[in-house]
Amino acid sequence: MPKAVSISYKYYVLENDAVMADIFTELCASAIPSATLMVLPFSKLKNMMVRFIGKCFKTMPGLVVSVNIPASALQKQFQSAGISTNKIFFIDFASGTPSIAREDNVLHLSRPSDLTSLSIAISQFLEAIEGKKFLIIDTINTFLIYNTPNILASFVHSLSEKAHKHELKLCVFATPENELLNKIAPFFDNTFGLNHEAAEVRA
Repeated sequence: MPKAVSISYKYYVLENDAVMADIFTELCASAIPSATLMVLPFSKLKNMMVRFIGKCFKTMPGLVVSVNIPASALQKQFQSAGISTNKIFFIDFASGTPSIAREDNVLHLSRPSDLTSLSIAISQFLEAIEGKKFLIIDTINTFLIYNTPNILASFVHSLSEKAHKHELKLCVFATPENELLNKIAPFFDNTFGLNHEAAEVRA
């Protein structure tokens, strides 16, 4: 296990992207439900999310909640990486759809401030899919534009509880932001970041 930083929650410092990819492999291979927080610079988020899904999609279906990248762009990225999207579902806040709409395996939601609708949609997915599955949130910090840290922390807490109830591999991606991380990290089984992100969080 990587070295843990001594702060108010377990923050594991990873040396580089390759080590983080190894963590993804372990998480996806494990039979134990888990809630994991990944702290990365924004420039690395999409690539590492693709790598995580690349480890999981062959053995389980999944749901991707995206606030920053439209589902259509993610689908193209996944396909370019050899990832089949047949068993991957999307909740898309990034396409700018003015109201709730469905198309194929994509649910378009228009308001990131409406965490209740998001929570209901996630619950419906979890109840409809039996066995192991994964859920990715990209990127949790963006919800801060529309919600207070306390409201967002309550939402994350409920996700963590769902993970252990529904055979779920929950992976939430975040950028370094002390106030938010201090509120949400205790709800995760593990928090991982790269060396320079750990320095920013401790500062």
